[in-house]
Parts: sequence; structure tokens; C-alpha cells
Amino acid sequence: MLETTIYFVRHASSERGSKREERTRGLTDIGFSDAKRVARVLKEEGVNVLISSPYRRAIQTLEDASRERGINIETNEDFREREMSGPDYIFGEHLFPAIKKVFQETTYTFPGGESNEEAKQRGMRGMTDVLTRYAGKKVAIGIHGNIMTIILNAYDSFYDYDFWLNTSKPDIYKLNFQGERMISVTRLWEVG
Repeated sequence: MLETTIYFVRHASSERGSKREERTRGLTDIGFSDAKRVARVLKEEGVNVLISSPYRRAIQTLEDASRERGINIETNEDFREREMSGPDYIFGEHLFPAIKKVFQETTYTFPGGESNEEAKQRGMRGMTDVLTRYAGKKVAIGIHGNIMTIILNAYDSFYDYDFWLNTSKPDIYKLNFQGERMISVTRLWEVG
């Protein structure tokens, strides 16, 4: 059975924006600087496939790696961030309690949003696609904190709200698979 390595690359620090700008807001100056470090890590790891959420900040986090390695970035809607709510966007002091609630009650959905269960189904569809099409490869996926944690949780319940709270922007997790079975996870990003 082929071993496939997936690198979840949580996007770097991004600009704040409204719900309308969720797909288009880009990286901050610090985010662009960190993206250069991300590119170095991915080069050292020998990554040969780049896939990203279609959100600009996730793509921008992989662009230096794309240029340096001469690899195009494929986008995949299944790796977009989870939809917390509809037009009455949850933000500010309400965001963290809302995220905690949906991690504790995985089928709960805020109006216009997506439950953890719904996001998990979408994320796992994306993972199945990647593990099938790129079996035996080293694949970096530009992703977001919530959906990354939800996907990891589908493989191991250790990855929960508390794990999400302790991730950084950016962050890199190396996942080793045999077929579709995750056999190990290693954090590669060093904060600082």
C-alpha cells in the first residue's frame, strides 16, 4: 500500500474583513513574510503537489512555494473554511464561544451556517479525492483552522476545540497515510 504525505498548511496572518470579503481578503505583511518560511519548509520536505482552498489568503500562503518549485496551485472548494453563519456574521467576542459550541455539539448549525458534521463530510470528500488522485505523493493543502481541525478530528478525536485554540497562523501539520488510514501527525511549524 502506498504511503502518501499530506501537509496541512493553515494560512498565514490575514487582513480583517467583513463576511463579504471572506473569499478575497489577503495576507498581512507579516503573513507574506511567514509565507516565505512556509515555502522553505515545503521545499525541504520535497512537496510535489500544491492544493488550496479557493480563499485568497490560503492561496497566497502557498504562492512562494509555487514559484520556487514551479508547481501550479490547484484549488478545491472542499478545503474552504467552514461557514459559521449567514448574513448575521458571528465575529468579535461572540466568535470563540460560537466555535466552541459547534465543536461540542457537532450537528448544531447557526442560521445560514454549517455544522461540524456537514463540514466534516465536505472535508473528508476532499481528502478522499486527494488520497486517491495523489497516492504516493507529497501534497501540501492550503487550508483554514476550523476545517483543518474538523478533518483531523474525523481521524482522531484528540483534534478538537482546544487543539484549534493552540494552532497558529500559519501552521503546518505533516500527516502520513497508508491508503486512506492516517498513521501519524507531526507539527512542523515553529512559532517565532
